[in-house]
Amino acid sequence: MPEFIFKEWDRRQKLKILLIGDFSDNYDEGLKNVAKNFLKTLSQNNEVTKINIKDFSLKKVFLDKNDYEIIHYFTAPTAASLLLLKILSLKFHAKTVISALHPDFSSILKNKYSRKIFQFFLKTDIILYQSKKEIFDDLSKKTIFFPNGVDVKKFQPVSKEDKIFLRRKYGIKDEFTVLHVGHIYKKRNLEIFSEIQKIEKTQVVLVGGDYLEIDNKLRNHLENNGCFVITDYLQQIEEIYAIADCYVFPVLWGNTICMPLSILEALSLNLPVIALNDYQFPPELNKSIFFVKNTKEITSAVEKLKNNLENGFDPASKDKMLEYSWKNLTLKLENVYKSLL
Repeated sequence: MPEFIFKEWDRRQKLKILLIGDFSDNYDEGLKNVAKNFLKTLSQNNEVTKINIKDFSLKKVFLDKNDYEIIHYFTAPTAASLLLLKILSLKFHAKTVISALHPDFSSILKNKYSRKIFQFFLKTDIILYQSKKEIFDDLSKKTIFFPNGVDVKKFQPVSKEDKIFLRRKYGIKDEFTVLHVGHIYKKRNLEIFSEIQKIEKTQVVLVGGDYLEIDNKLRNHLENNGCFVITDYLQQIEEIYAIADCYVFPVLWGNTICMPLSILEALSLNLPVIALNDYQFPPELNKSIFFVKNTKEITSAVEKLKNNLENGFDPASKDKMLEYSWKNLTLKLENVYKSLL
């Protein structure tokens, strides 16, 4: 894992930044949440303008008279995002940054011949990657490992008494509780929770919003097998994390963002996390995650946790998670920007 260190710079100097991403309403999707959180924190000390890609207009961009120094796109990346950044960098004479938050490249970038065009003509200045550095190296002048963040004030451990109180509030049985937060659709490999629900004195809780269409067939399957499923948007989602005894992330690599925010949120509450070993996290967080090789190993991992048979679990401490607060990551991101100027 590359070192995550940047030199400090004068905080009094404001940067002129254009952020591009999905900034629509609720905090109900990972890639969008990253963009919205950095918009909030960067705006506190810099001159920040945003473009919501959901209602993007090239005409509005060309009428924009601002003088940007940095243009930062929160994306996969895709061929379209690389092309757009090149156009904007020429118009505004600005440096360009991509947060490579999702591993799903567009088909053009998967083709080795068309990819060469992007390598030679459409490179961005920096790609902030979270996994598989080698697949981004030829698309930017420089690559830097840069993790996602967490709201450490919002996601805090609670007492056993508070856990019981919150279970009663949401009508959830006071049993060993296994949690997953994310979209409820086929690609997320959620069928495993119907098997986890069969473990004695265990309650599975799944929370999935409607940002993406809900797979009602899958939802019915999970509920019919005893899982507790919530599909409403929850403003106080931290209360649901607080009811859990462990967090399970069974989503196969490529079907979600590279560093899932829900895992970081669970770690911030000191919850043990079970996840597939395709995901890459900073080494200091790995002792708090039980990595399994495949879906079949997840149920037995939950049973070991439930029966206190798993040794070596190291809860993510407050100090560890502070490193990944949005505020601290913003300081580091500003230093990345400054290095370009």
